[in-house]
Amino acid sequence: RMRMWPLSVLLAVMVTVRTGADLQPPERPYNILMLVPLPSKSHRNVFLPLANALADRGHKITLLAMDEPVTNHPNIVELMHVSREEVMGSEEFKGHTMFDYRTNPSGPLASVKKMIDITAQKLYNFPHIKELYARKNEFDLVVIDQKFNE
Repeated sequence: RMRMWPLSVLLAVMVTVRTGADLQPPERPYNILMLVPLPSKSHRNVFLPLANALADRGHKITLLAMDEPVTNHPNIVELMHVSREEVMGSEEFKGHTMFDYRTNPSGPLASVKKMIDITAQKLYNFPHIKELYARKNEFDLVVIDQKFNE
């Protein structure tokens, strides 16, 4: 019995690989909205491989992020809203440096909270954000980065 598990695992992998290779594209392309609106290029970078894979299969992807567009896939539209420089240049951050937080270990987290608040306030003032909201029923699926975007 104990010797059967490697064979079972191998069989499961072979079936999965074979089935995945034969996976047909969907009957129609889906319109997918991916929202990564708050700071961190790394969060957007996690979504890019998924966006590219879905776009390669014919789906239309709209990706909203805080960073400059980086993909040139014809099925992906990347939208940028407020820039990191615009947020960090706001009144709340004038004259602050990371050295201001050295006596308060939770200071950087307070800074992130401020950055999120400012970004969220500015986000809804952009015409393309208002247009996305008006088109919300056109999307078949909305994928949201859970970190800081609840």
